[in-house]
Amino acid sequence: MKRLVFLLILLLVGVGIAYGSTVKGIVKDSDTSDPLIGANVMLRGTGMGATTDEDGFFLVQNVPQGDYKLEVSYIGYNSY
Repeated sequence: MKRLVFLLILLLVGVGIAYGSTVKGIVKDSDTSDPLIGANVMLRGTGMGATTDEDGFFLVQNVPQGDYKLEVSYIGYNSY
């Protein structure tokens, strides 16, 4: 089984207290640097998440302020 190591360009952008923050990034294969299309990215413990697009990009909007752990899963890879 391949090992999932993702390049995460994690940007927490405050867009105001009423709207929360945005978490976005890119998920790529650690060996080939190819984007992983359809990877699931979840903010552990919130039920919030997104699926990556054809460029490996994901976006989760309206995230309440706080500290979160991201969990990324993709078929054929170990989860992190």
